[in-house]
Amino acid sequence: MAVILSTGLSFWYFKRHFNAFFKEPVAQVYERKKFFAFCWPLFFADLFIVTEAWISLFILGFFLSSEDVGIFSAAYKTTLLIQGILMSFNIMFSPIISGLHRSQEFEKIRTLFQIISRWVFSLSIPPILILIIFSKEILQLFGQSFVLGSSTLIILSLAQLLNSATGPLGGMIDMSGRTRITLLNALLNLLVHSVLCFFLIPRYGVPGAALARLTSVFLLRTARLIQVYIIWKMYPFRADFFKPLMAGAVSGLCLMFLKNALADIFPSLVVLLSGILLFAGIYTAAVLVMGIPQEDKKVWEMVKKKLKGMDDIR
Repeated sequence: MAVILSTGLSFWYFKRHFNAFFKEPVAQVYERKKFFAFCWPLFFADLFIVTEAWISLFILGFFLSSEDVGIFSAAYKTTLLIQGILMSFNIMFSPIISGLHRSQEFEKIRTLFQIISRWVFSLSIPPILILIIFSKEILQLFGQSFVLGSSTLIILSLAQLLNSATGPLGGMIDMSGRTRITLLNALLNLLVHSVLCFFLIPRYGVPGAALARLTSVFLLRTARLIQVYIIWKMYPFRADFFKPLMAGAVSGLCLMFLKNALADIFPSLVVLLSGILLFAGIYTAAVLVMGIPQEDKKVWEMVKKKLKGMDDIR
């Protein structure tokens, strides 16, 4: 029902804001071979990615109990909220990167790539640190038995930290037109992750599945870093990456102090909510005090112009 409703609302919004597509005939240009050559690797890559997400559950169910599968599933799905930040930026900026690539504006691509990477990293640090520091309290929301998965949640959060720290590498590869590299990455990642699960889960249990995820993410992101550098001669890191790190360190220390001070006085849910509010305030203030680079403002203006240009198509 939710899928049907969201599809209907999406169609209504599209028709309302882009009604020129429905009123005026659009000249159709078919490049089937190019389109198919670009898309079929992405189809199978997404299929392998979905399979990789389930393989841990299948192997956990084979070696361990259904309770262990539930604990891992709760921890894993909780960390997917962080992954949504990177996915949102990928969707927003991939068309912009593609347009700049078509016009050969490589210096703008470099600047945009590095700034996006820092934005993703900056926005991901707060939820990651909250998940790490309040791992037990968050899993307790699912039930007291899920608290056993706190170490699993911490390891999976570190995997998401690796994802966010390296930025939209997958989008950079796709927008260069080399989608077969994306397919190869997804296939190898699936194979490596599966092998690691078979070795680590029987030995370490539920945390072993998380370790398999962390290791495969590290190997995949390292491979993509090398590939992006070979293709684009670019990398996502800049000197000002220390700003969100410093802000996160200060906020994290304050959060740990608050947790230790209030843990024996108030219920865990009250401590969790208070910690989130405190962390958000301190982290935002620290980032603002360190200053927003001028380049970030220029990129934001460019994004607004792009979005305005899309809005003018009516």
